[in-house]
Formats: sequence, structure tokens, C-alpha cells
Amino acid sequence: MIINHNELNAVRKNHKNQTIVIGLGSFDMFHWEHLQFLKDAKKLGDILVIAVKDNLAVSTKGANRPIVDESQRLEIIDSIKEVDYTILANERVNIAPLVSSYSISENKIEREWWEIFYPIFKNLQPDILHCEENHFVRKSRAIYLNKLNTKIITRKYRGLITTSKIIKKVKNNA
Repeated sequence: MIINHNELNAVRKNHKNQTIVIGLGSFDMFHWEHLQFLKDAKKLGDILVIAVKDNLAVSTKGANRPIVDESQRLEIIDSIKEVDYTILANERVNIAPLVSSYSISENKIEREWWEIFYPIFKNLQPDILHCEENHFVRKSRAIYLNKLNTKIITRKYRGLITTSKIIKKVKNNA
């Protein structure tokens, strides 16, 4: 079910006795590794919520990104049977009041994480964050997630297939 930011509190309330797992990603050009990530995430709890980065966030990955529009990526992720709720990470917050409390660095990727995912975590308060080991959780995020009692569980990064590798392969064969 595709939900909006206003529905996150209700998800937490409706599933208060269940383990809520959250996964984050771009999911541009959905592929086999994306599917494995979702399947592994679902095994960790009862309810799986996936936050999909909006077009603006994905555009930082390189020229002509995203390949697939945010509305289509959202629908694709929502159609996967393991996923219970899907939300577009498109509401940016001013993180200035949080910078000193969580020692948020000036790193662009770090600041983007806080701007788009902080409101989701704040309202959902998931039990588990599932992420790839190569997307390590920076100290500032770890402090915040610990405060929420959100456990961080990493998945071994296989990197067999990535959107960047697919794009490169297509360009080389063109």
C-alpha cells in the first residue's frame, strides 16, 4: 500500500505489537539485487516499509538519473509481495536544529539522508533499519536510531547487479 507522510503514525499505531522493518533506496531500474534486498528485509520482521528516494535525491547519482520516474519506482516497489507499505521520501525538513544534537556533518549525502529520511523515521519509529553493509550508518544516524530504539541490521553487499553497472553495460554495447 502506498502511503503518504501523514499516514506513518497510523502504521505504527496499527502495528504496535509487530516488528516494523524499514528499508531505504532509489530502486532505479529495478533488478534482481533489489528483489533480494526486499526479500531479506521482510525476513527480519512482520511489517516491511520501503522508503523510495524521490527524483531529486536520485539525480545526485549522476547525469540522466533517475532512469525511471519516482511514481513508477514507487508503484514497482509497492507491487512486490514482501512489501507492506511504500512511501516516497520527498518531504525535506530543515535539519539546522538537529546538526549539533547529532553531529551531522557537512557531507552532502549525509545531509540529504537527514533531510528526506528523518521525518519518516521520526513518525514511523521502526524497530529495524535494514541496509546494505556498503551503505554504512554514519555516527550521527546511529545516535538518532539508538534514541528511537531502532536496531540496524546490515546485509552483505553482493553488488552482482547494480543500476550503475546496467547503465555502463548498455552504454558499452550501444
